[in-house]
Amino acid sequence: MNCDKLTDKQRKIVDYAGRDDVSTFAVAGSGKTSVLVCSYLKLLELMSSDIEESVSRILVITFTDDAATEIRKRIREVLIEKYKYIGPLNYISTIHSFANEILKRFSIELGINPEYTVGEDYLIAEIMDNAYKEARDRLSPEEIELLDDYLSVIDIGRRSLKSVVFTIYWKMKSSGWTRELTISHLNELKNKIKGNGNEESIVESFIKIFSNFHDIVEKRKRLSGVLSYDDILYYANQLLEKEEIREFFRKKFEYVIVDEYQDTSTLQQEIIDKISRRGRRIFAGDYFQSIYEWRDATPVSTMEFIRRNNFKILIMDENFRSVPSIIDFINKLFSNLFKMNIKEMDYIGIRPTEKELDGAGVFIINVMGSSIEEMRRDEAEKISNIILNIVSKLEIRDRDGELRKINYGDIAILFRKRSGMATYAKALQKKGIRYSFIERGSFFESEEISTIINMLICLRDNTWRDIHNGNAFEVLKFAYDISMEEFIRGSGEIIKKFLRDMEILSSKKDGRKDLLILEFLRLTEYDIKVLKRPDGLQRYLNIYKLIDMAREKEEDGIIGLGRFLDVLMDMKENEDISSIPLFDPMDNSVRLMTIHSSKGLEFPVVFIADLFSKLNYRTGNVIFDRETGIFIDIEDLADTNIIKKIKERMKERDFRENIRVLYVAFTRAKQYLFIGHPETLNEKETFSRLIEDALGREFLMPYIERCNGLISGNEILPKDEKIIDFNIYKIDKFPPDPIFLSVSDIKNYYFCPVYFEKYKLRISNQGEFGTSFHEFMEGVDFLNPPEGVFGDILENILNTNLGSMIIKNKESLKREYPFHIRYRDVIIRGRMDLLIPEEGIIIDYKTGEENEGDKIQMLLYSYAYKKIFGRIPDKCIIYYTKRNEIKEFKFIENDLNYLEEILNKMINSIKYGNFQKNYEKCERCQIRDFCGDLEKQN
Repeated sequence: MNCDKLTDKQRKIVDYAGRDDVSTFAVAGSGKTSVLVCSYLKLLELMSSDIEESVSRILVITFTDDAATEIRKRIREVLIEKYKYIGPLNYISTIHSFANEILKRFSIELGINPEYTVGEDYLIAEIMDNAYKEARDRLSPEEIELLDDYLSVIDIGRRSLKSVVFTIYWKMKSSGWTRELTISHLNELKNKIKGNGNEESIVESFIKIFSNFHDIVEKRKRLSGVLSYDDILYYANQLLEKEEIREFFRKKFEYVIVDEYQDTSTLQQEIIDKISRRGRRIFAGDYFQSIYEWRDATPVSTMEFIRRNNFKILIMDENFRSVPSIIDFINKLFSNLFKMNIKEMDYIGIRPTEKELDGAGVFIINVMGSSIEEMRRDEAEKISNIILNIVSKLEIRDRDGELRKINYGDIAILFRKRSGMATYAKALQKKGIRYSFIERGSFFESEEISTIINMLICLRDNTWRDIHNGNAFEVLKFAYDISMEEFIRGSGEIIKKFLRDMEILSSKKDGRKDLLILEFLRLTEYDIKVLKRPDGLQRYLNIYKLIDMAREKEEDGIIGLGRFLDVLMDMKENEDISSIPLFDPMDNSVRLMTIHSSKGLEFPVVFIADLFSKLNYRTGNVIFDRETGIFIDIEDLADTNIIKKIKERMKERDFRENIRVLYVAFTRAKQYLFIGHPETLNEKETFSRLIEDALGREFLMPYIERCNGLISGNEILPKDEKIIDFNIYKIDKFPPDPIFLSVSDIKNYYFCPVYFEKYKLRISNQGEFGTSFHEFMEGVDFLNPPEGVFGDILENILNTNLGSMIIKNKESLKREYPFHIRYRDVIIRGRMDLLIPEEGIIIDYKTGEENEGDKIQMLLYSYAYKKIFGRIPDKCIIYYTKRNEIKEFKFIENDLNYLEEILNKMINSIKYGNFQKNYEKCERCQIRDFCGDLEKQN
């Protein structure tokens, strides 16, 4: 990076670094990251210590892990070039990672197990569920009835009380409230609710169950060492209440740099304030791009903090991204929106620095229709026509200043919500336009990091000899470039090398993990392979970031490989969900993504779609207000005057955030910006209404007329133009080729496609008892069952006709028989508990209850058996251990055809990202509440 090329405004900020507290208000596309990196380098020059000491005395806090990676990458490049420094950069991290460091160092002060982990959702849920049951049991029957009657209006039956207790507990954590402050706010409910003269009893009973629940949960978390994501910040802030700990960090860090400060919560701001020295802080951000208030960000309070603490406020208003005609439209729109809706803060106009491009600028699509769905279909059709008419015909200016034709990869379609994307995808598909749904990426889910972690898992579990193991497959695929033919065959030169390499690595797995990863890279040259790719530098630096992390984790001594992987999984659990999407910049497809996913990105051509849908507002019966505390909104039982005022204030905050979301969308476009606008505005609270109210219909008309020619194609589309062939696919974090599915995946999809899509995010696949029993059955001597619970189950099996069959065929019996079969572009993998190949008998045992997916599972086994042995098995048997019952299945060719129909639907759902809910299964679905919460967000 060349800091000599900064503009005067950028240079002014760097000059102030280290002299005073500085707050940089950086508009979109203003080069903020470059300025922060140059400021960091300036601070290094101000310190007299050696370079290793100096980098350890500057703390850089970012909002996302990807932002930390980007800053760390740029700084590392300069440090290598200028100082030949290749050591760790441990103090460039997210606020959560830094808070984790505080807690790890001082956890004993709070009575927390120093070996704590950030628990999976199900572990935290189990702790909370058990604590709630115990806290509820401490109430008298009269108190329970009183609370249930009062809260029953909110939800279904007795779940309402539990829901309110959990909601207040989580909000307490994310807000940084102490137990005492929370109970104080709950006490105030006596004056905020209406009852039959029993308001005091209701509130006292609720305080009783909440305080008991809180105390039980906190005790069990601390003793077990299983903490939640919010606990990390909460406890770190508690520790910083102690003067000696606060001073330890203030002395340790001479300077503190905070990126995207506008997205920090009150709790995060408190932590930053406690560990930073006055006059040694650099905060950077843009109030106009604060779009995370729904996740406790407090953009207004951040501005107040900066003013209250007399920061030197410097403005970066130069935009190096968009052509002047787009900037002019943005300034006109948002200056009016701010005047009309955010009067206490002036809009800061953006100054364009790019040259204009002939034909580029803003275009407005006139959208027709009498309903949301009709308008979506019309807009999607017109967007598809425009894309066909501009690709390979209109020009854009590349980074090097040269002109070239537009291709699909230059185009992004942005949405406020995910819910409308499918309509637009179908329209693109119909026109033969390549498209990709862009997922949010993450450090740990990137291909290169996932590959290394899969290698470590193979070593930990000693499963690398089984090349058909899922983890081994991922390593073979990405690090060894194995072909699917060789993988399915299970032999070949690549597999031999893989086994030799893993033998070497296995002998080193008890040593330092950074050296273990470096040895893997030496053997495979995987880092060199990724470096040669178009996006290789980022991925290469990711690998060495992981090595930095490994070195850091073992500074105080070597830890076991299992423990090291646990640490990585904890960090993955803590990883911020808003990291920048990973996609191949060389991929030639139109990107469909949410506005939140697009933050930090830019595209030559941007369409902002579905602006006629309603604005987003938060809902819920339990209301937290920063100024006035906790409210429970129950019709006819709440103080309507208070609730009305609070809801108005919350709606005002959400309304302002909607405006900021729109600003983020508009500022992604470099040269062409297309927005849809309805012919008739039927809804009041929509982005379209905001735009027309701010600019007026007359102002918009020239932009609409300008767009009409691009929709029809009359001006630029040759008559003999043909639609090109296309492939439609979904970009994933590390896209499998082919799709790799387990038997459980297919069972879950059969139950409900939405359940399959969400399942991996929430629930572990098999209970501990079931896993242990399967391990027991894999190695047990059937003729000599041991004593114990598992031995008793085996005795029950052996006393049946099934047991006689097992004993009779014990020599030819295959246990935990693995299979990998191919169907279309899918590899289906699984394991049959017991297989008698010659007899054509498949046996499976279940430690849980019977469910409708069991039949599909056995059908899959039959399908696999036919693929392997050339015939349908004679029978499939399930043994249910709880009931000591046996169920047999016999399938025919029509059944296998039915299974292929299910697989075809599943493959299409995955490719097109279209998962339809099976509403008939909702009542029996274990993620029903979670699924409903997601629908509200989308």
